[in-house]
Amino acid sequence: MSPIEISCIGETCITEHIVKFRNAYNKAKPGEIFILVGDNELGKKEILKAAEFMGIEIVEIKDSNNQWTIKFRKG
Repeated sequence: MSPIEISCIGETCITEHIVKFRNAYNKAKPGEIFILVGDNELGKKEILKAAEFMGIEIVEIKDSNNQWTIKFRKG
């Protein structure tokens, strides 16, 4: 099964980033990878804080051309 990928590109509301992160987490099965892609640095920062608080494994973070991609693994 391919990973769940959610786009936050163009989103300026930080709350929307967290909602999309939570929805991706809820859709993922235990052990499954889910990916968020965005272009808002504050959104990235809040998503990473939420993941840390929830104890979610961060598999990979990529930054390129004013865009970021974060891969998570649901525990």
